[in-house]
Amino acid sequence: MLKKEMITYLIIHCSDTPDIDDLRATDIHNMHLGFGWDGAGYHHIICRDGQIEPGRPSYWQGAHVYGQNKNSLGICLIGRQNFTTAQMNSLSRLLHHLKCQYPNAEIVGHRDVQDTSKTCPNFDVGSWWAGENLLNGQTAFVIAPVTGMFQTPPEHMQKISVLDTELLSGEAVVLSGQTTDNGFVHITALHDGYQGWVKLADLAKPPEPFTANAKICQPFSVLTTDPDVKSACLHQLPFGAAVMVTGPKEKGFLPVIVLNCDGMILTGFIPEAQIQPDNEPCNEDWTDWAEKFIGAPYKWGGRSVSGLDCSALVQLSLAASRHSLPRDTGPQLHLLEKQTHAHDTLHNPPDDLTAGDFGRGDLIYWKGHVAICVNAQSIIHANSFHNCVAIEPRETAFSRIVSSNGPPIAHIRKDALRQILPASDDF
Repeated sequence: MLKKEMITYLIIHCSDTPDIDDLRATDIHNMHLGFGWDGAGYHHIICRDGQIEPGRPSYWQGAHVYGQNKNSLGICLIGRQNFTTAQMNSLSRLLHHLKCQYPNAEIVGHRDVQDTSKTCPNFDVGSWWAGENLLNGQTAFVIAPVTGMFQTPPEHMQKISVLDTELLSGEAVVLSGQTTDNGFVHITALHDGYQGWVKLADLAKPPEPFTANAKICQPFSVLTTDPDVKSACLHQLPFGAAVMVTGPKEKGFLPVIVLNCDGMILTGFIPEAQIQPDNEPCNEDWTDWAEKFIGAPYKWGGRSVSGLDCSALVQLSLAASRHSLPRDTGPQLHLLEKQTHAHDTLHNPPDDLTAGDFGRGDLIYWKGHVAICVNAQSIIHANSFHNCVAIEPRETAFSRIVSSNGPPIAHIRKDALRQILPASDDF
């Protein structure tokens, strides 16, 4: 039986079968049974379509390299030399995951660990891995529609790791190199500097070309195969997801490139009305953006229409108007307070103001909570009382929130916000 501490090599093989033969793990299993072995000698088999299929369990000694089977895991690419892009992307993702579990294991090719004339896997694994390795401070992109970030890396079946925030498809991160054996990596989000642990499998370094130049500007969108509402759905994207527009509109749709969940490039179409190009004017009324989320569930740490919290609603809405704010209420208010003109528009306490003092787009902060004014009488906020994003009378909300959060601590007018917030290209 293989033990974790015994693994010193992750060894890459090829099946040495014609590149046109689309073999599966069952084919390799039957082939190796014919050799008199106990089934497939590899632990992972990567098919021509990029699918990773299981061979032997990781605790079972392999049969893939003479003299090294007791201290290695074997990974086999189906084919001989011309491996598909999907295969190589899957190999990269698999190795990153395995390196979390076996951080001291060296990644090598079959030919690198056995003194034979073999050329398997018919490419220089060391050179390839040096360019693929994301665990050395490189920049990567989120490839899942939404992925969670945690201050403490979750463990298997652990209940106490509270969701801190979420990252959206196409957002860029920098990896620290710190990993856990269950596949989490410590990162810094480039759009707001937030740090925490995310699933490494939800990150990738995309193949060229991918340069995001637009964002999804509806709560939810889908990528379709053709510029037609009846065409097949390829991928799902949340508000704020980064995409690359590649040409003029066709039948009301824009051709785009997105990253899918295996790190591959997907080409398809998204309705023009659901995309905000970076180089075009945007709607500067962030209250309008916030109202798109009415009814979305309240979710601590959430940042998408499937669930979000009060500071995420404000961050996303301001970002859509091309203004950058930190993720949480405390840092948001701290940034606003230290700006040149902020003190002229901060009212402490603001609860003695008349209705005429409040206008659309103003922000109101309590300790640990924030809301956006819809008008002089109403606010919109993600809140646990309604358990969703809701509009309610300002006075009703004030009296209820005071009981748990205390009185409001800041009221910042929309006109002042436009002056003091830094311009942002994040949306």
